[in-house]
Amino acid sequence: MKKWIVTKKLVLVTLILILTIPQFVLAKDSQGVWSISFENDLFGSGEDKHYTHGTELSYVSDTYHPDWLLSLAKMAPFYSSQKEVRYGFSMGQAIFTPDDITQKSLIKDDRPFAGWLYATFSLMTDFRTLSKKGDRRNFNDTLELTLGVVGPSSQADNVQKWVHKHVNSDDPNGWNNQLHDEPGINIGYMRQWQFGLVPHHMDITTRVGGMLGNIFTHAETGVLLRIGNRLSQDFGPPLMRPSNIGSKYFQPRSGFEWFLFTGVNGRYVARNIFLDGNTWKNSHSVDKEPWVGDIQAGLVINFNRVQISLTHIFRSKEFKKQISNDEFGALSFSYRF
Repeated sequence: MKKWIVTKKLVLVTLILILTIPQFVLAKDSQGVWSISFENDLFGSGEDKHYTHGTELSYVSDTYHPDWLLSLAKMAPFYSSQKEVRYGFSMGQAIFTPDDITQKSLIKDDRPFAGWLYATFSLMTDFRTLSKKGDRRNFNDTLELTLGVVGPSSQADNVQKWVHKHVNSDDPNGWNNQLHDEPGINIGYMRQWQFGLVPHHMDITTRVGGMLGNIFTHAETGVLLRIGNRLSQDFGPPLMRPSNIGSKYFQPRSGFEWFLFTGVNGRYVARNIFLDGNTWKNSHSVDKEPWVGDIQAGLVINFNRVQISLTHIFRSKEFKKQISNDEFGALSFSYRF
């Protein structure tokens, strides 16, 4: 009986503490963010192979959104009237090649030549809480719909040939073996939890999510640690799928900010068209590794409305006969407008 009374008191005290913790919603943000990102293996290993290049232009809105967006957000399972809503658009191109791009004949044991041209619509919600002790806890949900095309229509072969011609690099001769044209559709979701460790100077973000479609199908989880002079309100640098995507927007707290970051991300891959080959046609393919991990580290600098981020990514082997792990770099420029 005494144990039951004690238990009731503990429950009552817990409820009182929860109800008395002040909560607040992120103040209205009147500025959206434009970003341009470049990812390239020359920034990392210095070798032109595997995931060789990616370019993405993106926009994330302010929080003053039209009524139709709020109606759309209410349909999402994670929506709450206490959250701030943003929407985003992005368009990009990714290029994949085997290790030896000069060989004209098919290299059966290496990954296929492939290009991916896409556009993404995303819906994001933020919710921020603050305890009496000043502990910060932020939550972010991102829902994405991506449409695009794989194959010659992606123009990846022409882009790589043009660039290599003008930088006096090796001619990519194996594009006749690339994946066939195929429309792509993907749905992605990610939930991020951010916890302040040292107010404005150190925080940690954990993530879970996944993607479903004929391009990527995987489940993922990860963690990111940031240390800086006055951390901006965001969830890490903008990266391209299948890497962690951060939040692709930022809200600076002061005129000049910087932070260092490091993180790990792991995913179980059920489908990767750039390794598995075309869905409905016979094409070159390789046996993929189901478990893939990323380690990332870098630096972000914010100056008023401008953000510059530099990321170095180490990726574990993605297919069975891959000789070594991959590494590449990402450079992003963002502007609040």
